[in-house]
Amino acid sequence: MTEIILPKMYFAHPLSTYNTDLENMLIEIIKARFPGYELENPNQPHHQKACQEAKEKTGNAMNYFLNDLIPKMDAGIALPFKDNMFGAGIFAEMEGIYQRKKPIWQIDFQGKIDPLDRMDERRRLSIEDTRARVRDINYLI
Repeated sequence: MTEIILPKMYFAHPLSTYNTDLENMLIEIIKARFPGYELENPNQPHHQKACQEAKEKTGNAMNYFLNDLIPKMDAGIALPFKDNMFGAGIFAEMEGIYQRKKPIWQIDFQGKIDPLDRMDERRRLSIEDTRARVRDINYLI
């Protein structure tokens, strides 16, 4: 029996949404909308382990995602903050997918999905602003 290998879609979302009901709801919506893709969620122990190893080797945990994982993705979908701004890491991940001419979308907190025709630099937060928002619950309600 031949195993069917689906193209992979990366789900970029703020760390503060990991292990929440919101994350679970959005995953179900994405899977229903894109049944032809295997959803790759960075919130998994093997990704967290590889991320930690990259941090120890290179000093930057994002190197794992940007150099090892993102190049293997066939599409991407990202959750911006409620003001429609993207965290620095999410923006970089989606930009990496977009630069390889793969389709990208965004999903909002209610599960509405829209295609993105590019990543707009005006929507990129600095690393410092991203870290501050991840710690501030007001950006998630």
